[in-house]
Amino acid sequence: MTTVTALLVAFFTGALGVGGALLIVLAAHPEKVQLWAALLWGVVRRVTKRAELAYVASDVNAEINAHLARQVLPSLTGLSATRVAVRWSNSADAIAREVGGTLVIRLRRHEDRLGNVLNAYLVASPRLFAPTLRSQLAPSQSRAIDLQLCRKLAESLSQSALTIYRLNLLDPSTRLDPRLVALLDQLNAIDLGGLFVPVLLQELIKLGAAYPADNLAQLDHEVRRLTEFLKTVAERSHGEIVELSFLGQYIRINILLVARAETRAKGTRPFRSRVGLELAKGVDTFYVMAAGGNIDFATQVATALDADRRLLRREERRLLITRDGVLKKGVIIPFERNLGYAADELLAEGLKTGRLASGTEHDAIVTDVQPSYVAVDVEGVQGVIPIEQLSWHYLQDCLTEVTLGQELRVQVLSAKADEQELVVSRRKCLSNPLATVYPQTLRGTRHILVVTGRGGKTIGRRFLAGHLNDQPSVPARLPEGELDWGGPMDAVGHIGDGSEVTVLVYDVHSEQGYVLCSRKRLSTDRWQEIRSKYPRDSRLTIRAERIAPEGVWCQMEPGLVGFVPASEFRQAGLEYADFQTNVRPGQELFVYVSRVVAGDRQRISLGLQRNLSRSP
Repeated sequence: MTTVTALLVAFFTGALGVGGALLIVLAAHPEKVQLWAALLWGVVRRVTKRAELAYVASDVNAEINAHLARQVLPSLTGLSATRVAVRWSNSADAIAREVGGTLVIRLRRHEDRLGNVLNAYLVASPRLFAPTLRSQLAPSQSRAIDLQLCRKLAESLSQSALTIYRLNLLDPSTRLDPRLVALLDQLNAIDLGGLFVPVLLQELIKLGAAYPADNLAQLDHEVRRLTEFLKTVAERSHGEIVELSFLGQYIRINILLVARAETRAKGTRPFRSRVGLELAKGVDTFYVMAAGGNIDFATQVATALDADRRLLRREERRLLITRDGVLKKGVIIPFERNLGYAADELLAEGLKTGRLASGTEHDAIVTDVQPSYVAVDVEGVQGVIPIEQLSWHYLQDCLTEVTLGQELRVQVLSAKADEQELVVSRRKCLSNPLATVYPQTLRGTRHILVVTGRGGKTIGRRFLAGHLNDQPSVPARLPEGELDWGGPMDAVGHIGDGSEVTVLVYDVHSEQGYVLCSRKRLSTDRWQEIRSKYPRDSRLTIRAERIAPEGVWCQMEPGLVGFVPASEFRQAGLEYADFQTNVRPGQELFVYVSRVVAGDRQRISLGLQRNLSRSP
């Protein structure tokens, strides 16, 4: 720059300011405009590009971490890394490493937003879930698990994400490895049944933590067997009985399904008994599982098992389960074998020395009370008192007899060494109420029975339980067939607790500790009169009173009931093909007297006339 130019710049700087001087210089040198513009746009491009990459990475992180937090982590324990952070790289190979509980992934960015999310998750899952076991699984098995996890994420995002998953991830993978198709079908069936994440994936994570560096022989084969087992459980039809225990070399689990109505009716005791049997077989983990209306009872089962010192309860998992094509709310409550419960050594020593042998008596403390049994601690060993061994009086609920923490005196009935448990009796340590009663002083005497409950589940074997009004310490039972001559077979259901019934004691069971009573024996035997009034083959028109699988009860006259067996309806043709549905209470039936049965059963058996009946 010449001296003149310098003077001019100094003059214009003073007159126009720095901005004006700069414009004059740029006008004199237009090539500098292009250079400075290139530098400026270069800076802007670098800043905005970095911002764009940061935004996309943050979006991917948010989607994956939200999915993990909502749909995966609530069903799993034992993960070392629980968050994902994405960093972009131009390398074709993705790299993942764990830093302080966060899995950092470096991979190449794609243009599609959902594609970035799914690709990042597919890279993350082998490092998130059982990473130490992946090398011991067949590549197709490991890839199938990751694809199923990715599918769950895609389904939670949108239909567009599911389409991208199928086109960009699933289809290319199955073309390269056709074995993935069958494996993914199995995993999807397990997932629909609610068993993929909380059971299959959880067992792999637990196994990876237990054997972090070992080479587990035949692990891939065992995982395939476990997959087939879970698929059978997940796809079982309503009421179908399937194997619910898987006993492998490394994985030993049992699924406790709370579904069958006949099992629920027996309370929690059958489930506790099942646990004992499965522990003896070597099961390490139990999964209490229920769906829909069975969830509340599953909670009761879990509460009962929580008091079992052989088990440790884990966190409850809420999930969605598909049953017969219908999506239902479900629950899985895991329990693990308590490895710190050393009762096997105490029990073995007690049996060896005879201290815990059958017939020995001990002080015990109540650790749990359920309707059908009581759990107690017997010198450090778990014991169970069945309800029938709790008292000489008939009980319908153990909760009415003992309380948590109560001290009891019990006698050992048997020892279940494999199940690390004793079966004990409290009743054996109490005085038999009939021990000092001479049977002849009660037999044939008249009393008032105070009803306190009812027992028996089979028609004809039900009874009213209570005690004699003038001798409250004497337990008494009134069998259903002893209520009335030819009375209804379900009559015990119509007599409430606290009712007083005049009875005759006709038998004394001293060893069992109760007397048998009869109401009908207080009146004259009517069967001779009944036979005369209703001779064989008499034809009658009567009304149905009660319909059950075994047949239909009908009232022949007040206080006299007849019974039409189910076989009569099955032989009657299409009209009665499904008599439990077609016959209604109050409906007229045309019958004939087949025979009059006295003795213990004491009822009139009826046959069906082969003509139509009419509904009222």
